[in-house]
Amino acid sequence: NSYLTHDKVIPWRRVGAFATFGFCVTGPVTHFFFQLLENMIKNVPHAALKRLLLDRILFAPLFLLLFMFGVNVLEGKSIPDTIKLIKKRFWTVLKTNWKVWTPMQFINFKYVPLQYRVLFASIVALGWNAYMASQGGHAPASKPSHTSHAGVADEKKSKA
Repeated sequence: NSYLTHDKVIPWRRVGAFATFGFCVTGPVTHFFFQLLENMIKNVPHAALKRLLLDRILFAPLFLLLFMFGVNVLEGKSIPDTIKLIKKRFWTVLKTNWKVWTPMQFINFKYVPLQYRVLFASIVALGWNAYMASQGGHAPASKPSHTSHAGVADEKKSKA
């Protein structure tokens, strides 16, 4: 399930899990959530800030749970192991999510037209995922571990 290139293994199952989840869940869910926020909060003072607060306080934790669960299951992890990983990693990953995504979502809600918000978030997500991969798969500002931001342990690095 992996391909070796220049001494680096590409975990194709993980790539497939992220791509499948992104295409089938992230895109549609964020599209409808952004539309809901726009319809709920329009033409009021500080609309972008109000959308941001709802996104960060309600959507981010719930979607992160869904993401961590979905990606781990798609990677072939058992449900009990997935729940265990979520319990271990959720708070650290959520705090990192808030640090990185809060300014990006403020820009998104304040300056990006509704029809381009999912695209903007997807572009940021590419950078975020590349950064996470460059950090050995662990969440920044946490104790170093060999875990992806989805909470999946990297067995090969753990044994090294």
